[in-house]
Amino acid sequence: MLIGTYNGKTVHCFSIGGKDYCVRRGRVFVAAWNKRTGVVAVLPPAGMSYHQAALEAAAGMERGEYI
Repeated sequence: MLIGTYNGKTVHCFSIGGKDYCVRRGRVFVAAWNKRTGVVAVLPPAGMSYHQAALEAAAGMERGEYI
């Protein structure tokens, strides 16, 4: 779901497995989990869709890549 813009770039938010994934366009794939809020910030490259980036970050969370 589109939630707004930040510095002229759109921000989409997806809820997957009880966690919120906020996605904003970046240069390389980066995902960071904020333990305090439980939100995962995702920056996908131009060739990756917002939803695909959120799913990739969710898979990383399941594998325990974010501590």
